[in-house]
Amino acid sequence: MKDLTVGQRKVRGILIALVLQYSLGMTVSHFGIPPDEETATHKAPYFAQLAFAAHGIVGLVLVVLSVIILIASLKDKNVFVKRVGVAGFVSVMIAFIAGIATVSLKENAAETASFIMGIFFLVAFIAYGKLFYLLKK
Repeated sequence: MKDLTVGQRKVRGILIALVLQYSLGMTVSHFGIPPDEETATHKAPYFAQLAFAAHGIVGLVLVVLSVIILIASLKDKNVFVKRVGVAGFVSVMIAFIAGIATVSLKENAAETASFIMGIFFLVAFIAYGKLFYLLKK
């Protein structure tokens, strides 16, 4: 089996982080309860509160990793590597901003932002999967 290049290891890292982010997001979505606005107390189970905090932290890590991969992909000679690197970066940024909007907005707007976050998670996952494949060549 061929050893992974530095670029492949970076992309593999972001793919693993995306899977972790998805798992944390599903935990928050299924078990989390928004805080009560009047008392600012959480009624969600403790593990769901921890998952929510971890979801935010992993989101920040994804932004940093996507910037690192974007810079590396823009230095590559292959135009497709550049395009897919940009697509992955833009997707992560849209998902991150939609995540912030999900927490900040109310009712329908929050649900729409959550949907956008989920869609762009998928786009990012596909883009970085394609980038991993392109880097194997």
